[in-house]
Amino acid sequence: MGSTRQSIKMGIHIERNPILVSMLKDIEDIPYRGIGTGIQRIMHECKNAGITVDFIEEKENEQFKVIFHRK
Repeated sequence: MGSTRQSIKMGIHIERNPILVSMLKDIEDIPYRGIGTGIQRIMHECKNAGITVDFIEEKENEQFKVIFHRK
């Protein structure tokens, strides 16, 4: 099951490589802050800065694009 645009915005995540994710928690040089919060934080900061953000789903390959519009 892939992610949907709404689930991504809500911070719901699907680990495609749980082994890699578990290793990231142990690397001190990588600021791990909790999986599933990054998109929400980006959306919040963009809203505060007045930047419009569009999400485009690519269902055929289970990916998405994020477009940040300049002011």
